[in-house]
Order: sequence, then C-alpha cells, then structure tokens
Amino acid sequence: MGEFSINGQRIESRILREPPPNADALWPLLQQLTTHQIVEVAAHWLHEQVKREFIKGHNLTESKGHPCYLRLANPKAHCTGIECADLPAKDHAYMFNREGQPYCLVYHPYHLEAPQMQRLAALCEKHKLMAHVDGQSWYFSGRSLRITLTREGDYVI
Repeated sequence: MGEFSINGQRIESRILREPPPNADALWPLLQQLTTHQIVEVAAHWLHEQVKREFIKGHNLTESKGHPCYLRLANPKAHCTGIECADLPAKDHAYMFNREGQPYCLVYHPYHLEAPQMQRLAALCEKHKLMAHVDGQSWYFSGRSLRITLTREGDYVI
C-alpha cells in the first residue's frame, strides 16, 4: 500500500504509489468539495479515458449503427430500436465492432435488480449470448455498472 502525506495529512492508497504532481496545491481544492462532487469530477474526466482504453485494449471500433443485442446474435439483423427494447436495464449503450463485425454491446445501468438479472440471463440463453457484469463502467464511473454482451465464446473483460 502506498502512503504519503499532503499538508501533514497522511494518505494511504492501494492505487497511488507516490503523490501526484502538485498534490499540495490540489488538496485544499478537494477539501472544499463534497464526496459527490469529487466523484462527478472524476467520472467526467474518466469517461473518455476509460472508454478509449477499453476500445484499444480489445482491438475494437465503435459501431455507427444502433446498439442492439440482436446484431450480436445475427450480424445481418436490422433493428429499428423497437425489436431490442426488451434488454433489461439498458442505459447508455454502445456497440463495438471487431474486424468490421458486431462484437459486443456495452451498457451502463445505475443498478440491476434480481428480476432484471433473470430476464437478462433468459435473453442471453435464448440468443446464445454471454453477459459480463462488472464495476468498470466509463459512464459515471463509480456510480454505474458495466454490462458487456458478446456471443458465446467471445469474451471481453
């Protein structure tokens, strides 16, 4: 665990191994903000950064088409947005391609309840898809989940 102090206050972090540049100047500003404001500022900054890292790390391109799980099940499917409206907790959705073909659908709900999880599992079984749920969301990071849908056998983690 990294430890350092700012203005005499001891800081422990499992992530930071050394203080960031200009930490002494930053600390008084952070003390004026609420936790929620700090999370909002960090989420805003992280949004594009985390999304870019996800795309680059998995060799993906963002699809110009409608983000639809049916396109994963059948890449030739055409969806107007009505056909895939039954995707549980769909919010802030993005579709990504690999080698020009639909590869994964990523969306970022703020919560996921048991009935939604059951519907998601049934939908995945019906269409031979896999769902991976984690906390690595780039959309309001720290407050939303990331759900990644792929075809069975394709993995994005």
